[in-house]
Amino acid sequence: MQGKAHLEAHGLEVVNFANLQGVTNIYDETAERAYGLARLVDKEDAEAVFLSGTGLPTLPVLELLEQDLGKPVISSASAMMWHALRLAGVRQPVSGYGRLLTLN
Repeated sequence: MQGKAHLEAHGLEVVNFANLQGVTNIYDETAERAYGLARLVDKEDAEAVFLSGTGLPTLPVLELLEQDLGKPVISSASAMMWHALRLAGVRQPVSGYGRLLTLN
């Protein structure tokens, strides 16, 4: 709920949200569960899907999700990596981890 409120406070419309059920340790989660969560929250009117939680293993499924959903899928991990690369002056596209990392 805090994440949704934070995004909305910064001008983003959240059309749907959900949490993984039964999580005791985010680092024990699987990429398959991250994939399922993205599929669960996706709605036709959503322009993109955001998966929050830097410990959630999202990187292995971002590109597949974008192919399956037909829209950008961004995770905390991919956004953090994109930002770190930009701060380091790296502008080359990095393929295999979703559209965000292919932007110059």
